[in-house]
Amino acid sequence: MAKKGYIVEADLQAKTVSTYNRSATCATDVDGGNLVTVGDMVKDVYTATLGTTGANLGFWMAYNPTERLTKVGDNSYASLSLDPRDYTNLAGRTFDIFKPQVEDLIVITVPNIKANDVVAKDKFLEPYTGGLVTVKDTQTASSTSFKVLQVLSIPFPQAGIGMEFAVAYKVKCVAN
Repeated sequence: MAKKGYIVEADLQAKTVSTYNRSATCATDVDGGNLVTVGDMVKDVYTATLGTTGANLGFWMAYNPTERLTKVGDNSYASLSLDPRDYTNLAGRTFDIFKPQVEDLIVITVPNIKANDVVAKDKFLEPYTGGLVTVKDTQTASSTSFKVLQVLSIPFPQAGIGMEFAVAYKVKCVAN
């Protein structure tokens, strides 16, 4: 299975301020850590669209899926893998999002970053097409932006015995 985006909620204001949290649905799959824009509320759930490139503020970020479902054709199967990166928030199903606040610390994995971008300490991650982020040398004015603080290696459980260690980045929200 292809690994999906995954985040570790290191230090989020959304953990203590409920107004920074919402439930949403999207017409497409949304990985944990994908940036989304929020539209209208329909039946107590907001509509979300994957973020796109551009100097914009006000993005929301998808939490990791709470439903560990794998969709095969028209059927959904629960918990086929121990690795949380094997799951995504499925299109059309309700999932949770939060609005990153300045000073929030988040750990994101490589699948959340535009392919072939080279991430390094003190670079900035900003919105890109498909809910991903792209690397910038300097912060763009009036754009959601995360500063890379550390390059990490974090463990993920595998079938049987053992862990797979994956590259991840601890970032700080500097604008949203």
